Amino acid sequence: MSAELNETQLLVLRTLCDTFVPSIKVADDPTGFWARTASDLGVDKVLARYLVESVPPELRGGLLGLLDGLAAQGFVGASQEKRESILSRISGSSPEAAKGVAFYQKQITPAPSEFRMMSPMCECRQSFPRETSKRWTQMCASSAQAPAAR
Repeated sequence: MSAELNETQLLVLRTLCDTFVPSIKVADDPTGFWARTASDLGVDKVLARYLVESVPPELRGGLLGLLDGLAAQGFVGASQEKRESILSRISGSSPEAAKGVAFYQKQITPAPSEFRMMSPMCECRQSFPRETSKRWTQMCASSAQAPAAR
């Protein structure tokens, strides 16, 4: 297997990243902080490089196979809700598949402490209702300056 990701795998990886960290529509978002997706921040590119350079070959094959499986199920063209359903179904299909989905989710999704690092002046007292992704059930509303606009 090639050490590089092919175009389809890269596209699926980008879509997977944006499934876990989608754009969230917030009424008062003057800097566009909440509107940014994971791929807007380059998470997909960093993760692709990590897969190639740091993940052991015996694990990489399964993780890239998961991307191929997602592609075969029409993941890229599916709605956010459908992509979440595909991931849920795959996670329930086998322990190995669940571990693969969990690996990607952990790599893509910032933990609350990492989120505070991205927005250091965040007070983390408010939470927003889930808009499009299950992973955004609680986030902090930052009155601090968000990262520079794209």
